[in-house]
Order: sequence, then C-alpha cells, then structure tokens
Amino acid sequence: MRAVLLVALVPALALPPSGCGGAGDGTCNQDFDCASAEVCANNHACRDADRVYAVTVAWTLSGQPASADTCALIDHLELEVGESFGADYAHFAPVPCDPGRFPFSKLPDTYDYARLDVVTGGQSLIESHRGTIGPSTGTITFDLDSAAPLPDAAIVVDAPASIDGGAIVDAGVGD
Repeated sequence: MRAVLLVALVPALALPPSGCGGAGDGTCNQDFDCASAEVCANNHACRDADRVYAVTVAWTLSGQPASADTCALIDHLELEVGESFGADYAHFAPVPCDPGRFPFSKLPDTYDYARLDVVTGGQSLIESHRGTIGPSTGTITFDLDSAAPLPDAAIVVDAPASIDGGAIVDAGVGD
C-alpha cells in the first residue's frame, strides 16, 4: 500500500508549479513558461495578457536618422523602462545606436517611463533623456544631441514630452 501511494505522488511532484517556467519564482523566458491566461512580459515576469502593452523607443541624432555615420561617436546606449512610483524596472545595455529603435511587445501596464542614456567609448554618460510611456503611446522618440563629443559635460533632459501624431516626442534641449 505504501509503495502504491509513493508512485502516485511522484508524477505530481514532477509537474512544474503553475505560474512561470517551473521555477515557481514568477520569472519566465517565453509565454509557455506562464499559466495559460498569462504571457511572459518583457521584464521576464508572467502577467495577465490584458496587463501588457507594446511600445517602441526610437531615437534620432540631431534630427537625423540613426545610422553608422550619425552614431559614430556613441559607444552604446542604455535603456531603462519602469514604474515612476515603484521599484519595478528593466534595464537593457549595451543597446547599439544605429538601429534607431528598440521595440517592446509586452511591457507591464504599470511601466510608465522610458529613459535613454548615451554612453561614449570611455564609458562616460554624456546625455540622458526620459519620457512618459503608456498603452496608447505607440512610439516614443528621443532626439539625441550627441552628434559631437561633449568632454567632461553631461546633458540631462527631463523635459515634458509632447504628442505628435500619436507618438510622444521628447521636448529636447533648448526647445
């Protein structure tokens, strides 16, 4: 009798816990790591499918599209998205400059800001932009002023963004 009971318990122990990836800690790498009504959000957490949204963070350099030429003086970018009044955020680095965009397909609906930092070859932060994002944003575009090097200086832009044709456009420096 005891052996039969043990055999009946072993298959139950082999099943992953409901939630994410079998680890039971709420993390995931793909949608199938989550419960059936959930998706794996871009911060690697299982979320209800109606609690995520898509947004693209895009950038230009002094009004020009990002390219190998316009990004030549930039080593890489660092991108952070998260909650303004919470502790939850996701940080991505290094982000190459020349694609000019970083799409998110499933950001948690609590994420309400994007910050884009410009880093030089010497690993110095020379510019930072921050803007508001949300489910109706679509694309937020930052115009970076880093086409020329700024030795021993940093530009921090925390200006209100404006909506332009459904996309939020950073107010920029000196606008």
